[in-house]
Amino acid sequence: MKKLIIKSFLFACIFTNTISAQLNVRGSLYLEGTYNGKNLFIKNSYGPGGMGYCVNQTLVNGKPTKNKINGDMFMVDLTSLGLKTGENVKIEILYSKDCTPRLKPLILNPGAITTNNEANKENASFTIEGIYSFQNIFISNPAGPNGKGFGLKEIIINGKPLTTNFNLPTFEIDLFALNLKNEESVKIEFKYLKGYDPTILNPEALK
Repeated sequence: MKKLIIKSFLFACIFTNTISAQLNVRGSLYLEGTYNGKNLFIKNSYGPGGMGYCVNQTLVNGKPTKNKINGDMFMVDLTSLGLKTGENVKIEILYSKDCTPRLKPLILNPGAITTNNEANKENASFTIEGIYSFQNIFISNPAGPNGKGFGLKEIIINGKPLTTNFNLPTFEIDLFALNLKNEESVKIEFKYLKGYDPTILNPEALK
């Protein structure tokens, strides 16, 4: 009986320490703004050591969602939550640290949530940051109102506007042509017409 109690106690300690360790190595992504009637798409990574998936949980306005998160890519279904267009929304994505091949998940279409300081403007913007690893970035650029023009208005890379033509439905941001060094930090800002947000097709290009 004593041995059984000791074993149970040791198991409880190990289980508690494991849960505590998991909580201590969690990271989180935040996205806050106004709801525009669109869902978010997330590019997932594999968990530490290549086991399972990186994302543990998604929260919308503090409440856990029922999205299926165990996949290479998944959707945060905002349309099913009864949100009203223009309503404030806060999204939190909890994930394990030391994921692979990326250290954290990536939001494929962050422009789906308009930041609060852009709520009354015609244009919107979002920024992605990462480390250059000799890969270019591919963008899906939606057509503008009534099919005229395109949503993207300006792309700024490390503080400098992109001068090559990006008025196309899909195009490549040629980072190699910018003479970036391997492992150099890259910051890309996308300015676009609100409601016509671009999608990053291969966000894993930046580590």
